This record gives sequence, structure tokens and C-alpha cells, in this order.
Amino acid sequence: MAEPSVAPRSCTPPNTETTLAVRSTPKPEPAADASASSALNTIFRFMDLPAELRLHIYETLLVDTHSYIVPIANLPPARPHVSKSLQPVILRLSRQIHKEALPVLYSSNTFLIRTYPLKRCVPELTLYFGQENAGLIRRVFTVADNDWKEELVEVQKRYKAMGISWEQLQLWGVRIRPANPEDAQEAEDAEGEARRWTEGSEGLVEADEREMERLGVKAAWWEFSESAGGRWVVKKGSLARGGGVGG
Repeated sequence: MAEPSVAPRSCTPPNTETTLAVRSTPKPEPAADASASSALNTIFRFMDLPAELRLHIYETLLVDTHSYIVPIANLPPARPHVSKSLQPVILRLSRQIHKEALPVLYSSNTFLIRTYPLKRCVPELTLYFGQENAGLIRRVFTVADNDWKEELVEVQKRYKAMGISWEQLQLWGVRIRPANPEDAQEAEDAEGEARRWTEGSEGLVEADEREMERLGVKAAWWEFSESAGGRWVVKKGSLARGGGVGG
């Protein structure tokens, strides 16, 4: 498999801070002024950039809003629907960059944590990242069939064992799907299961596909046959860039 999209916990930055050079690459015209040529080749410290600009650079290099990360027990994670390569190598440049960029990598990407059946929701899913890094995860969704009868408290316990804090999640959603989308009874059962979840917890609300798109969970991630009849239940107050749902 290609180089994993997230940095393993063994990624330890060097002891000495490294200067990240930002250099303009265009070759000056032969008649260009010497001072202009000098300016084009100026090297400056990356850490001298404003913090807001540094964070924007981290997001550009470490976040893919069109894909999601799937942790796999005892294996490197997968990244379906990938739209670009991520560059976790920047975490090795210096301790300061590692400190600033690591939370961006884990908190801004979306993770599919397999929660159904519950026996698959095991600590080994995040072993590749390490519990400390798993604690930085903020965006999680999962998928369940309409016969899922687990209680939310059980899911929260499993997440805690992985290192994921339910309280700090900025997005959590479960897509409850009928086993057979063309079966009217199955679709009704999925609707009933979604209602059971929201009525059983004040912290959950239902959401439609449009709201999930706004939260960053793309409809393109689902096959057409799978999308029919699905119901979403989300953590109240789930956030997206530019807004939230159920606040």
C-alpha cells in the first residue's frame, strides 16, 4: 500500500529546530535588476509567518475534505475517495511545526470509525495512531444497519477505550441504512431505529443528506443503491466550516 496518509506515532521530530525555506522558483529574465533577483531568492524562517497563515498551510498539506480516513485494526489506515496526497512529512521538520500541525491532521480530517457491529469497535482500530493522537480526532461518522440495537453509552465506552473523547468530538454521525433499500418495511425500520436513538438521548438529532453535506460528509461517498432510505443521526451541535446542525 502507498505511504499512509497519517503520521504514525513513531514519527518523532528532530531535536533541533529546522528552518523551512520558502524560495521563489521562477528564473529571472537576463535583464532583470540585481536587487529584484536577490529578492526572488530570499530565504526566510517559516515560523516567522503569521500563525493564521501557518495553519492555512498545514490544512493545505494535511487535510483532504473530499476524502475520509478508515482506521483498520493492526494495519495502516485506508483513505477512500482520495482527491490529493497528504504530506505528513512536514511533521518531521521541527518540534514546533510538529506541535502546531499534528492537531490539524487529526482534528480537521474526517474518520470512519467502524462501530457496527460493536464487537468490531476495538482499541486496535487506533493502535496505529496511538492513543494520544487518537485523542485529537474530532470528526467521526459510522454506518449501521436498521437492526442495530446498541445503546449510545456503549459506543462512548468503546471510543474511550480507543482514546477518542466523545465530549470533544465536533462531528459524530451514524447512518442507519436498511439492509434492502427497496424493501418498504426495511426503510420503515431504519426510520424507527433513528427515532429510537434521538428519543433515547437528548444529545442526538436527526439530519438529512443536505445537512450532512454541510457538515462535510459527502453524498458521493455512498453508492446510489446504498443511499436510498438511509437515515442520519448526529451529535447535537456537530460543527462544520461555516456552520453546524442541531445546535
